[in-house]
Amino acid sequence: MSAQDDSVIVHLDVLHEMQLEGMGAEERVDWQTKITQVKADYKTARAVEKSDKSDADQRKRAKDVGDAIAKAAPAVTKSVIAAVAAFRKGDAVTGSAELMDIVASLAPLVSTVLSAAGPEGALVGALFSVVAQILRCFGPKQESEGATFEKLLRQLESQTQVRDIKQVHDQVLVDAVVIMQQSSTLRVLAAHEPRTHADYTHLLAELEACQRALDGTSPFKNAKTFQSWGVVEYLRSPENQDVDLWPTVLGLFCKTYADLVSSSMTLTLMANSDDMATLMASVDPGSANPLGADDKRDLEKALISIRGIAEASKQAYEVANALVLDKLRELSGTAQRWGLFTHIGTNHSLWFVSGPGKVKRGEWVDRSDRNYFHHVVLAEDAGSRIEKGDSSRTFDFTPRHHCFVLKSSSSSYPGSNHWVDHG
Repeated sequence: MSAQDDSVIVHLDVLHEMQLEGMGAEERVDWQTKITQVKADYKTARAVEKSDKSDADQRKRAKDVGDAIAKAAPAVTKSVIAAVAAFRKGDAVTGSAELMDIVASLAPLVSTVLSAAGPEGALVGALFSVVAQILRCFGPKQESEGATFEKLLRQLESQTQVRDIKQVHDQVLVDAVVIMQQSSTLRVLAAHEPRTHADYTHLLAELEACQRALDGTSPFKNAKTFQSWGVVEYLRSPENQDVDLWPTVLGLFCKTYADLVSSSMTLTLMANSDDMATLMASVDPGSANPLGADDKRDLEKALISIRGIAEASKQAYEVANALVLDKLRELSGTAQRWGLFTHIGTNHSLWFVSGPGKVKRGEWVDRSDRNYFHHVVLAEDAGSRIEKGDSSRTFDFTPRHHCFVLKSSSSSYPGSNHWVDHG
């Protein structure tokens, strides 16, 4: 064999032994088979070229094919090595350019084979299958059926959590409305001291109505729901924290909890207010209030009952509070990574990322155009804030932001042509 033949074999051997990331056992065997086929076709072409049994046309065709392989092999090997290195560093631009160089290196060989009759078409197929395998190993990975099914299940689980939270929040919201209304009624009643039997009759009727309304609420039940709620464990599970609905589940959970706390504290504060204490003192059996002893006793009993309901609501909330706040503190880092992050690249490009997994892996997305970016400011959309009284059934928990970017037509700023874009 000539020095050129030795060089070709060495380059093909390098390709044969290459280890590509993500290549399974079957793919590696297929890769080596294709390279072995190219090596055999090259040796066959040179043998035919030198054989006395070959006619002139056969020798010419074999020489053309051999020379084309000899010219392509070093260039293809160099570009494959460079493409592998570029893709491993995450440089898709350079990697893609090297793949185009591989195709360009194979073009003369393809032209040679197509211009001649013979079995060399399999050779071209083998070389292009090498390119295809590089793309499969370093191009975008397709999820396996198992991974796709698992993602679907997690999305369905998230939807179930959203549905369950909304059902619980509806009950909490109903209770909150009742408690707020009765707290407002108590505030008005406590501001007036009863001094006549008519006052006694009116106040007792209002207090009994308030008690019946509050008896229909379920502070213990709602607090117990928070203690045993599977949504907390769902939110804490790392496998769920990259699911798109995770922020919605967290938002609904926090809104429901906030409504429970707000209503419970409102009733507790009202039942222990200065006006309520003054009213309690005025109906004390030993007070100077002109009401009869029986009237005072009835009113005192009704007020104590109201205070008992408020205390029960407070105790239930405190039990839930001890659990919920600790869990929410654990989730604060994950919640923050679901925010929207942006920065201007060193080449004046605009980059964004959102989501715990993407933030951790540094999977920034380039949203640049042909212009140059100099400064960027993110502002929360006012409509994405939860205002008092908003219902979780109507509130949209999808985060929204305004993005203001200072752009120009050149890398220098200030320049003759710059502006602010909003998106």
